[in-house]
Amino acid sequence: MELYAEYQKSHLAKQPPDGQFEEEPYDNYWELLNKLIERIPDFNMCLKVNPKTNRIEFSADVNSVFDIAWFTLARMISEDPAPENKGLSNDDHSEGIMICCRHCGDFLIRRNGRQEYCDKPDCQKAWNAKNQREFRRRKRIENAQKYKKNTLKT
Repeated sequence: MELYAEYQKSHLAKQPPDGQFEEEPYDNYWELLNKLIERIPDFNMCLKVNPKTNRIEFSADVNSVFDIAWFTLARMISEDPAPENKGLSNDDHSEGIMICCRHCGDFLIRRNGRQEYCDKPDCQKAWNAKNQREFRRRKRIENAQKYKKNTLKT
């Protein structure tokens, strides 16, 4: 690709040069991917307690912004579909990300990026209750701010 771009800059001809020039590097996709994987540093994984849910979660132990960047890149690579599946919607292939339901602890395949609970009725009730608690908390904060604003005016 670089040779072709260089040739195009130096020659304004419409005919490409003799030889094989690739516009998309799919012929050596796996070789390039393996080189990228080798450059990503190893991460220590550990168990941590999530303060929001008080549940134990398996997560990466990161100590710097660079660790976060490398870890994010590694997650993007691992969640990226194979070249032959690129462009297909999530409905066209059945694989997804496996998560643990926040209520019952069962594993499930996430259907979208925001799903945290499975489809069991008890888990859906817990999800609705959590949303109600958050809604009421936001309303209390909003009302307290209004009250504070009104008392300062007088």
